[in-house]
Amino acid sequence: MRLAVLTLGLLPALAFASEDAQQWLDRMSRAVQTLDYEGTFVYSHNGKMETMKIVHALGPDGPREHLISLSGEAREMIRDRGILTCIWPGSRSVVVEQARAKAGVPSGLAGQPPMVSEHYELAVGGRERVAGLNCRIVDVRPRDTFRFGYRLCIAEDNGMLLKSLMLDATGTPIEQLMFTSIDFDGEADSERFDESERPVQDASADPETYPADPAWRLTALPPGFVLRSVVSRPMHKEGQPVQQMIVSDGLASVSVFIAEPAEDEQFYQGVTDTGALHAYARVMDGYQITVVGEVPEATVRLIGGGLTYEGETP
Repeated sequence: MRLAVLTLGLLPALAFASEDAQQWLDRMSRAVQTLDYEGTFVYSHNGKMETMKIVHALGPDGPREHLISLSGEAREMIRDRGILTCIWPGSRSVVVEQARAKAGVPSGLAGQPPMVSEHYELAVGGRERVAGLNCRIVDVRPRDTFRFGYRLCIAEDNGMLLKSLMLDATGTPIEQLMFTSIDFDGEADSERFDESERPVQDASADPETYPADPAWRLTALPPGFVLRSVVSRPMHKEGQPVQQMIVSDGLASVSVFIAEPAEDEQFYQGVTDTGALHAYARVMDGYQITVVGEVPEATVRLIGGGLTYEGETP
């Protein structure tokens, strides 16, 4: 009887152990979007370490998150309906922008389960224990130099991502996210996402969009990267709409911003980086072009250098 009980207890783990790495990625992609949970995680990047508390819930318009910093400068972040609201209580300042993926999490996981084996080598490894839960290691190694690699630890019982390492070409960690505690039992408090509790915002908080200019074209993309979306919206109060083009290979994601600066704004050119995040800036016919993504420098340079305008001079 004891052997039977032990065997039954092992069946879920044995079943998932037989699945391949792509199936693990599919489960994780669904879990990080659809599960309701509350927890604390540590995020390490660029020589710094931050501790954050997170509440995640699936709302009527998609995933919603409320993050609170537990170390460093006090701040809160609310992701809701594709909009990220950052609040600094000390200075009573607020910034509203389009949300990107959670720090330390492969950005492509925000969409459909990624099929990435053509450009990444996938492998299922051993087991670890993170935040008191058993998780399975999945290695995602790039087949070229246009993307970073990942080592993921995925909960065996529900597919939640409990630990993520982003790796450079030498296998050295660039960023790491790891939960220290996580709870799936409670229901996320809807009041944490109540817009009436947020500071009063200007019109930039409204996710209003404008028609995108189809004449902007990306003529040079790394293998596997395709255009996923194009949107145009104001990023600053009384500012001109900024066109954003998003390209992805299923895991990595890169944003191309096209803006016509105000007369008193300065143009920027060149490459900057903050840990895994690289940005490439250039000027084209009076427009500021900025390419940003958690990808190697060569990737943002190639994408930004290949942007053209196939119409009359903008």
